Formats: sequence, structure tokens, C-alpha cells
Amino acid sequence: MTNNYLSPSAASQVRYNPSAFDGTVISDFLRLGTISEKDKTDLIDYSVNDFDSYKQAMISYMKAVYPNDYNNFVESDLGIMFVELFAYLASVLSLKADFLANEMFLPTVKTSENLRKLLSLIGIKMKGPVASRCDAKLVVSDSPVPAMDHIVIPKAQRSVSISSKRDGSQVTYTLFRLNTSTGKIEEAQSTAIEDLTLVSGTHYNSANSTFSGLVLLEGKYQALDGTFPLAEGAKTIAVGDPSIIEGSVFVSGTEGVYEEIESLALARDGTDKVFEKTYNDDFSMTLFFGDGIRGQDPPTGAAYKVFYRTGGGDRGDIKSGMISQAVNANVDGGAQVVNLTLSNSTLATGGQNAESFEHAKKYSPYFFKTQYRAVTGEDYTAICNRFADLNGVTGKALSVARQNGAAGNMVDIYLLQKASENQLQRAPLSFKQALISELDNFKMITDEITVVDGLIRTVDLVCTVYVDRAKVSMQEQIKSSIAQRISQFLSADNMDFGKPLVWGELNNYVMQTPDIRLFEVTNYERDIFINFNEIIQLNNFELNFEFV
Repeated sequence: MTNNYLSPSAASQVRYNPSAFDGTVISDFLRLGTISEKDKTDLIDYSVNDFDSYKQAMISYMKAVYPNDYNNFVESDLGIMFVELFAYLASVLSLKADFLANEMFLPTVKTSENLRKLLSLIGIKMKGPVASRCDAKLVVSDSPVPAMDHIVIPKAQRSVSISSKRDGSQVTYTLFRLNTSTGKIEEAQSTAIEDLTLVSGTHYNSANSTFSGLVLLEGKYQALDGTFPLAEGAKTIAVGDPSIIEGSVFVSGTEGVYEEIESLALARDGTDKVFEKTYNDDFSMTLFFGDGIRGQDPPTGAAYKVFYRTGGGDRGDIKSGMISQAVNANVDGGAQVVNLTLSNSTLATGGQNAESFEHAKKYSPYFFKTQYRAVTGEDYTAICNRFADLNGVTGKALSVARQNGAAGNMVDIYLLQKASENQLQRAPLSFKQALISELDNFKMITDEITVVDGLIRTVDLVCTVYVDRAKVSMQEQIKSSIAQRISQFLSADNMDFGKPLVWGELNNYVMQTPDIRLFEVTNYERDIFINFNEIIQLNNFELNFEFV
């Protein structure tokens, strides 16, 4: 056994003898701190996405991986300049990647083109603009009133144009007969607009020399002629006019009239004369026809005529009596002419702009989940809220299963019709009948459907807005912005059946308006809670300003 013991005197000489140190330090520190090439990538932080994070991550990486190659981290160094340049480029690319990622999901998509593409993947199309409508009357202007069995109004006399109060542009309305027993508008979807015949016994009241049972439907009537391509395969028709009204399109061909359906996949068989419509960004459209398996395949080279109306939107909503136009009609279809005055006897309502982003994002996923069949209450609600009748009219609905013993298969549909973007009204019988007919195509065979009127609870708001005194000159601009925010928050799309009105949520939404310090509703102390079959609707509001 070797004796390694050194006496204290000997150890002191070895430990403190200067002659024992030759100036060379032998160490393996750098070897132990070396990072292998395959491990260097593990030190990269891929979670960063902004300039400061990229810069700091680069500096930390350089300190860890290249401690001897670069150690000058002052801001003025050329190396730091390149680090910052890379951080800027990486942050821009990361932001672009985030934008692209956002456009791939319904909750975050921002552009209309990408939203339509996402919806097309699940077989859903956004709705186009909807036309306003109002009751109309024709009063005989001649005195004495000629005797007549019927009158014929020429095609050119059936349309009237006035200036819209919303944007000053021209709005066109077309006169139609109304089937009083069904509530449906005749001619609007099945035949071309030609001369209009009114029969005395049905439409004419001799006591006041007035023709009634008529409606004015907003939209300029259009027609497109053409022939189907000679090549075999799927046949399409491109219609380039913008702002084509929802529910106004039908096609007349040599085989008869082709009617619109939601999807060709819903065609009954290869003889079903149907087509589906896809809107472009400007709400021009492309029509797709069947292939002989899903819908009838139109004959190659056959002539067709597409009928449709252009216009739509809330710009067509007008007050009663705003239309007053002279109309000439032929008595009993002969040469004798009778002079009439055409006017709107009621408000023109129901005009809606094309389906909004918010509405499509909210209801499209629910409608996709239905897979074109109604099983659950959620399925019924989604189908009802996506439904549009032949006039393009839509509504707001809630379905409730009774779930009470033998009544478990009874489904109550609480329904209201949209009168405008922000207003709801009681649904007419014709709209209810059309909805029930639509649901018959999707419901379970044992389900029984009952359509019930929903209840509207209106609110009047008195609001106080606190604004910096230096912004007194901006009062009107701020007032307009706040009014728009309040209307959006209480719009028909945002409010649902049974949804309470929580003042904190309204305050937070309005506070996103720039240039205001505080917003509060002063005429209500508590949140408003309602029953499941009720919906809150804004009636009026008052804005008071406090400058501080």
C-alpha cells in the first residue's frame, strides 16, 4: 500500500511554493461546455412570435451555443443590428402566419371570400339580400268610373321607382297579386313578369273604386337568355348582375321550370328539375344544374331563360304613402283605358342586407351538425334560423320539445319574422306554412310540429355618456358611434330567445367606442331577465352627454 501522507511542513512547501507554477492552466471547462451539433436545435425556442421575444431568444441562443465566438452584446454592435433585423423579419412572418391561420377557422376568419370557402367545405352558402314588401292599392282616378269586369295592367306599368331615403339612389318596386287564401305572392317565383290581370269580383271594390289584394315587392326584374353548353357534363349558368335578391331566381327551360334548392344533394332523383345557387362577393351568382343522378340534367344546347330581381336590403324599407304613381290599364283587355293611382298602403318592411359575418359564424356550425335532418331541439332551431321562404324572408326561432309523457314527440317552434336588421315582428300565416313545409323534409316521422308566436319585450334606454370637455366639438360623431354600437348589441342577430339583457355586457361593448370615458344606462337598476319564449328588442334610446 502506498503511503501518500505528507507532513505539514512538506505540504506547505508544495502548496505555496511559487516555483511550482509555470503560468499554464490546464482545464477541461470549455470541453465540458461544448454543445453537440445535434443538440443545438433543441435550444431554439419556437414559441416566440414578437420582435422583443425573437431578439431575446437569439441573444440567449448565442450566449449558450457560441460563447467564445460572440460576446459583444452592446446595442451599437453590428452583430446586434443583424439580430434585430432578423427579429423584425421573423415577427412579420409570424404575424402573417397568424393571419393565415386565422383565415382557416370560422370563429376567426375575417374576409368574406375565405368565409364562403370555409362554409362551402361543409355545404353551406351565405344568404343574399332580401327584398322589402308592402301592401298596395290601386284607386280609379276617372270620374265617372267605367264599368268593367277586369283590367289589364301592361308589364311596363307594373314597376315604379323612387329615391331611397337611406342612400338617395333609386329603388324599384314591382306590383304583384296576393293570394289572400294562402298569403303567397302570385307570379313572383313561377312565371315571367308579363301583363297583370285584375278581376273585379276578386280584387275590385266598387264602393270605393279601389283594387286591393296587391303587394309591391322591391327589386328590379331581370331576365337572362342563353343556351346550355353542347359539351356533356355538369351545366352551369353565370349571372353577372350584382345584388341578386334571395329567393327571386328561377329558370325556365324547354323541359319546364327549374326551381332552386339548398343543395343538389337534396334532389329527389334524376328527374327533379332543380338547381343550386352560389353567390359571388358582389352577390352576382352561378347556377349549378343536376347530372341526371342528383337532379335532372338539362338537354345540351337547349335554350333557357333565367328570371331574377336585383336590389334588396334595408334601403327598400319605406313609410306608407311614399309611393304615388299614375298607372294606365286597359278595361276588359280592350282599347278603353282607365286611369289609376298606385300607392303603398302600409309600411314597406322585411328588407335585409346580405347575411352578415356574425350570423353566418353563429348559425352555420349548428346547421352543419343537423346534416339536413331534425332530431334534437338544436337541429330544429338551426334549420329554422337558416330558413328563407320563396320571397327570401327569414326569421328568428327557438324549438322546444315538450317531453311530457305521451307528448314527448311534440315540438313547439317559437317563431318571429325579421322586419329589418334590428327589428322582429309577428310572423304571418304564409311564412309559418312555408316553414312547416320545409321542416317536413327534415323532421323525424313521429314528430309533431306546432308553430307558436314568440313574444317581443321592448326596452327604452336612457343613457349617460361621459366625455372629455376638450372633445365637445366631436359630440355628434361620438353620438353616432355609440348609437351604432347600441343597435348592434341589441340587433335581432345578437339577441336570442330567453337571453337576458346584462347591463355590464352592454357597457363593455359600448365602451369600445373611442373618445368616451364612461357609459351607463340610468333608467334601469337591474339586469332584465325574460322567459324562454321571449326576446328583447330595442324600441328607442336617449343619449345624454356629460363633459368632464
